[in-house]
Amino acid sequence: WNRPIGDGLDPVPDSENLFKLHSATANLSVYTASLPDGELAPLASEQPCQGSRMEAAERACEGIPSEIMRQACITDVCLTGNTAAAGGVAQAEILEERVNARGLPVFVGHGTCIDTQGKQFRVLKTQGVRSGPDCQNLLASLHAARGILGAQLRVEGGCEIVVGPSADLAGMVAGAFPPGGAWAEDGISEASIEVSGEDYVAGVADDLSWSCWRLN
Repeated sequence: WNRPIGDGLDPVPDSENLFKLHSATANLSVYTASLPDGELAPLASEQPCQGSRMEAAERACEGIPSEIMRQACITDVCLTGNTAAAGGVAQAEILEERVNARGLPVFVGHGTCIDTQGKQFRVLKTQGVRSGPDCQNLLASLHAARGILGAQLRVEGGCEIVVGPSADLAGMVAGAFPPGGAWAEDGISEASIEVSGEDYVAGVADDLSWSCWRLN
């Protein structure tokens, strides 16, 4: 008993064990133990790659719409030097989109929702929908409406439904009613900057006072 069953599960030879070949883990343990109680170790500031290698990684990953997945792709390609790694990240994003049923809100990050170019979207404001779960439930209930992309919620603020250029906002206001509230009087709002013409929430403009969800 207590033995793995299957191929390729034998112990790693010492000659291939990176934990034994390098002292990084031991050094980290000693360094962490020497920190005062409650103090966090500083993050490394150096980039995984620079110059032409970084440019190659950015080119290889530029077609991935999700900001989070694109940054992960750039890191993978930088660290491995293998531009084919971008294909794996792209396939992972396609798999996520296919596995997650349409109508499932997915948390993107803390900040207002933006597209691949960093532009904000038109939003449909609500009144009375002020919690994360209620905002997500409202978003999920609107999944069949044309042009619904996501939702965003500000701390102590109301839920805003993020919409694309094809959304029929007037029809939505007339045909759907947020639970526990209504659409705000100035509900149909244009962003104060150039409005996105895309139909995909790719990331967030970092701001801890906001939360953004994408509708898969």
